[in-house]
Amino acid sequence: MADLLDPDAVPAALAMMFATRKSQPDLLAGVDDDDCAVLRWEHPFLVVTTDYVNANPIALEFGVGDQSTIGRLVVAANLADILGTGAVPVCLLLSVVMPRDADATEFQALVNGARAEAERWSVPIVGGDTKLGSALAVCGTAIGAADHEAGLFLKYRARPGDAIWSSGNLGSCSAAVLGMAHRIPDENFTSWAVNVLTSPNLPIAQSRAVSELRLSSGGTDISDGLGTDLAQMCAASGVGATVDLQEIPIHPQAASIGGRLGLPPWAFAFGIGGEFQFIVTAPSAATDAMARLGLSRIGTVTASLDLLVRRCDGRIRELPRGGHRDGRRMSFASEVSKLVHEARDVVE
Repeated sequence: MADLLDPDAVPAALAMMFATRKSQPDLLAGVDDDDCAVLRWEHPFLVVTTDYVNANPIALEFGVGDQSTIGRLVVAANLADILGTGAVPVCLLLSVVMPRDADATEFQALVNGARAEAERWSVPIVGGDTKLGSALAVCGTAIGAADHEAGLFLKYRARPGDAIWSSGNLGSCSAAVLGMAHRIPDENFTSWAVNVLTSPNLPIAQSRAVSELRLSSGGTDISDGLGTDLAQMCAASGVGATVDLQEIPIHPQAASIGGRLGLPPWAFAFGIGGEFQFIVTAPSAATDAMARLGLSRIGTVTASLDLLVRRCDGRIRELPRGGHRDGRRMSFASEVSKLVHEARDVVE
């Protein structure tokens, strides 16, 4: 029988796993050094976010992940928030409530996943908390830095005439979910889908490169789907937008699944998010620079408050504004199917 988790015994063990004063010169106090993490700070702007990860994420729903996957996802979700502002991730805090009957190996797997993901992106975990409760709850806090305000892209800064750029492929998570739900018999697809759901691909290089252009423009991470996150950015900025559906970057595997299921590939972008990418706006003068960075231009910010899409045949339709909402209390597979089909119906 496995040993039950004892939270009071955790700090000393975690101190041997995470960042230390010796490994991080700017860390004055880390795990088990004090009740607080203490860092030297030489930047004018502090950027902070906190985010829970679903206790039963998509990967576990489909049986392709474990507790370590939850650890990876909580780190990635918080880092994505920081990258979606153009800030540099500096460190992370991790707080976990484990069920009272949880054994130590479950907790160790979760923490190992978080450490692996944090090390993958060279962002140290410097503190947090562990408790026992009635159910699993995993929360991260990411701290970032910015040296110049113009290097930040924030929701309320989108301006009419700006182009809208995507940092990477959108809709992959929704395509992976629907493909697995339909049990697509394709080993290449299955391998790709498992990787999408368990191994986050963060656009750190793109975020840094755009920030260095110092455009001081609008932006947000795509955590709940293109439609809902774009709508929130436009509302905060008091603007509208027109998205060119054929310009939304879609992974070839996602496009293939769309063909098999009779869905336009762009519709996956209006599902639940999950790719950890961001959108950012930039003036027309920056078009060549943004293209050289590998971002994809997907639309334009407008003075009108209308939120629209341009179909491949040039006709204009209303922007699908659906996206993930915990309040629906649906399985991920059911929610993705609902959102993607609704997006197709709104546009077509």
